[in-house]
Amino acid sequence: MARNLLGELVEVSMVDEIGEDRFRLHDLLRLHARQRCVRHDGETERASALRAVVEWYLAAAGRADRIVSPSRRRLPYAYAAEPAELPEFAGRDDALDWLEAERVNLIAAGRAALAADWAELAWQLSDVMWPLLLYRKHYLDRLEIDRRGVAAARAWGNVFAEADMLKRLGRVCGVLGRHEESERCFRQSMDLAGSIDDDRGVAAAQQGLALLHLESGRPSLAVEEFESLVATNRRLGAARSLGLTLINLGAALSATGRHREALDVLAEASAVFAGLDVADPYNEARVLVAMSCAGAGAGEADAAWETATQALSDLTGLGSPAGVAESHEVLADLARRRGDIAAAVGHLRAAVEIFTTLKSWRLPAARSLLNELTTSHAAQAPDGPQETDRNGR
Repeated sequence: MARNLLGELVEVSMVDEIGEDRFRLHDLLRLHARQRCVRHDGETERASALRAVVEWYLAAAGRADRIVSPSRRRLPYAYAAEPAELPEFAGRDDALDWLEAERVNLIAAGRAALAADWAELAWQLSDVMWPLLLYRKHYLDRLEIDRRGVAAARAWGNVFAEADMLKRLGRVCGVLGRHEESERCFRQSMDLAGSIDDDRGVAAAQQGLALLHLESGRPSLAVEEFESLVATNRRLGAARSLGLTLINLGAALSATGRHREALDVLAEASAVFAGLDVADPYNEARVLVAMSCAGAGAGEADAAWETATQALSDLTGLGSPAGVAESHEVLADLARRRGDIAAAVGHLRAAVEIFTTLKSWRLPAARSLLNELTTSHAAQAPDGPQETDRNGR
């Protein structure tokens, strides 16, 4: 019935079809509806209707979130009225695709909630987007979402919520090269988490700070932080956090040239993720990326190539563009080491294209190497075909 009515509205140009099962009100119709709403509905009725819509988006996104990221910590939320007719998801990919399709609406819902002074709801709408931001990145959107989450947590007065969102904001600021703001956010997060005796929260923020050290060219300092965190996570019995820290420690050790030590650490990380009650395929694939990088540095080229190829396949299947790009980077390095410059250029081009889309901190180094290899590859090309091209024959 609803689909038939939508078809009729599309035919008379009152609704625009913008994609498969995606419709948008005509601008004039939207303006007319808003004017009638203001004229005929009271402020309480308008607020109640808006809250119902915004809470529906939270409930629907919450379903997707629990499928994609079942293990993460969440805060409960009491709905004003239980949302109905929520979407059903066939699995992880379906849930992630729904979050992607509704990204603009979810951002708008978060803005509306904060503007209406529904601070708790606004924070929840920032929090619930974590799996989409983890896998698909959307760094500039994430910057807005996390900043709104911090503001909402402060208005709400929830210290845990503020510390958690500051940790996320610190991470995206670091990725975007805003290192001073990033470090400030991580340290504020650690202080707040410590004030409520949330040891896991302190450790999570410290992990972000250590990553900032690694990504800003201070790998030795990062190794010290990660080694401290390994001990902390063992003490807390936080297996998944331990696995994440071991991945990062392995990467930091490789960055300091300690490739054999890195491989030992990453072997433990692999065992940790294999032993989790809830599978974590994304981080299992991240272990493979780090292993292939360490293996390349240790001179185990064949094993590293096989591992990186498996990582590329797994991360492609998981819909993680950043992981795909990092896998291409490792494969490019391995191809370059064995003298296959054409293959190295191909992998680096794929990585640069993704890093450009993501506005990743890894882009400048990857682009510089691509330019260097492209120049080298052109210089090695046979003279004959180049002369033919120049003379137009």
